Amino acid sequence: MQLSKKVIDLDELSMLAAQGVPDGAGVRSTVSKLLLGHLPNDRSLWAQEMAKKRSEYAPFRDEFPSNPVEIVRQVESEGDHNENAEHADNGLLHRSEYSEIMEQIDRDVKRTHPDMHFFCGDSSFAKSNQESLKNVLLIFTKLNAGIRYVQGMNGISASLFFVFWSDPG
Repeated sequence: MQLSKKVIDLDELSMLAAQGVPDGAGVRSTVSKLLLGHLPNDRSLWAQEMAKKRSEYAPFRDEFPSNPVEIVRQVESEGDHNENAEHADNGLLHRSEYSEIMEQIDRDVKRTHPDMHFFCGDSSFAKSNQESLKNVLLIFTKLNAGIRYVQGMNGISASLFFVFWSDPG
């Protein structure tokens, strides 16, 4: 099996993955992480790289509040206060743009995969997963003001979130 090698040939893995990736034992998650460049192809570096990625994410999560009022206040205080400006001088979205994007993310996350209990319903589990997905999308939006959030990113992010969450490691 390709994943048991010390150094994984990503071209070979890509060809194998095109034929389908099994669901069990975290295989799909690992293959996705490798092909997306989230993990290095050298297995001996995986634990170190995952620890690094998690430590990089934590400050972003803590820095960007999930309360929409706090986010708008933060964007407003960091950006240009000129209401006519399309973007703040430092590249951050203007308050009105960010509020609009936040509302779009909130709407999209609420209707993400309505067929999956993982994302929908009134359970604390589903609500926690929705909140996590919303945080990922808000952080992406904040860090990538030039790209901006568009409808559909929630579906792509939800798929990756589910696959990565399903990983036992």
